[in-house]
Amino acid sequence: MDIEKAIAGRRAVREYTNQAVDEKTIRGLIAAAVLAPSAVNQQPWTFTVVRDQTMLDRISHDAKVFMLNTASPGPHSEHFRSMLSDPNFHIFYHAPVLIVVSAAVAGPWVVEDCALAAENMMLAAYASGLGTCWIGFAQTFLNTSDG
Repeated sequence: MDIEKAIAGRRAVREYTNQAVDEKTIRGLIAAAVLAPSAVNQQPWTFTVVRDQTMLDRISHDAKVFMLNTASPGPHSEHFRSMLSDPNFHIFYHAPVLIVVSAAVAGPWVVEDCALAAENMMLAAYASGLGTCWIGFAQTFLNTSDG
């Protein structure tokens, strides 16, 4: 698949099958991610792969509780509060695997660096026939000691 097709075709997917993603594919996605540019070639990223559905369910539940307890009023707060209060809502949309991209070191550009790596990964996933979804509102919880 050429890059223009991947960029134009990639979309956020919020409905997944329970089909497992094999180790080789996951390693290939991470290999694509680490080819991303980074400020002063720091390459600050680290990748955490979670496949255990019980763990994903627990993280989803705990993140929902955390976000409901810490949400600030804003233009979309009622919509998010309603979504997070729904017992059937799963933050990761029941995806069979979660890959968290995070920074292993502190620095002024690590957020941007990790975002570039994540985009490489999402484009590679699309080119491989897999769907992805950037779960931005889980970041606050995942950055806590409980996350």
